[in-house]
Amino acid sequence: MRTLDILQLIATFNFLFIGGLILLSGKKVIYGVRLLGVFLIAKGITLFTNLAWELGWPINQGVLNILGSAL
Repeated sequence: MRTLDILQLIATFNFLFIGGLILLSGKKVIYGVRLLGVFLIAKGITLFTNLAWELGWPINQGVLNILGSAL
């Protein structure tokens, strides 16, 4: 794995983690913050599909196409 791939994997984890924390928070969250959480999760999914495509991971092509259009 190249350095750029590792950074992309770290960014993917961060997007999914922070977005999940926002959405699963027990506090009452305003609409804008919840929308930010959904956007961060969608961005993490998109980055993951790009990374899987570049590295040639054995994931079904149809699944990658559907997940790649998460945004």
